[in-house]
Amino acid sequence: MNPDALLPPLQLSGEILLIALPLFFVLGVSFAALLAQRDLRFKWFWEGVATFPLIFPPIATGYLLLVVLGRNSFIGSALDETGFPVVFHFTGLVIAAVVAGLPLIIKPVQSALEQFPLSVVDAAKVHGKGSFVIFRSVVSAGQSWRGWCWPAHGRWGRLGSL
Repeated sequence: MNPDALLPPLQLSGEILLIALPLFFVLGVSFAALLAQRDLRFKWFWEGVATFPLIFPPIATGYLLLVVLGRNSFIGSALDETGFPVVFHFTGLVIAAVVAGLPLIIKPVQSALEQFPLSVVDAAKVHGKGSFVIFRSVVSAGQSWRGWCWPAHGRWGRLGSL
């Protein structure tokens, strides 16, 4: 086998990795924080959305992405007309990687957030702190690094094997 034939797939995987990891952190932590709220309406629905790629086989998830983002769909045709094609383009690869990997980020971070004591959050609210400040300063600082970094580490390894 020609060693030069290995370079393009490795380079493509690395490019996807560099874009998908920040998306995992932003989207995964945001969605996990939303799901960790105890009074979230329709929590069962959002839990289902978060775990959908884990429940269905990758082929079914990929087919659903093709149906939703394909050129004949409402979303896909709108994206294609604006010059943002998805199907069989780099953006489609990134979207597929993020959709497939988000549950592996969301669920551990959600679990870590749900284990955080509410009394500390309530104390920060009493002192006039806003939701974002509480999350950034109190909750994320009080969590063990295992709850935050281990899911991202696992996604790094999975993306590297694409």
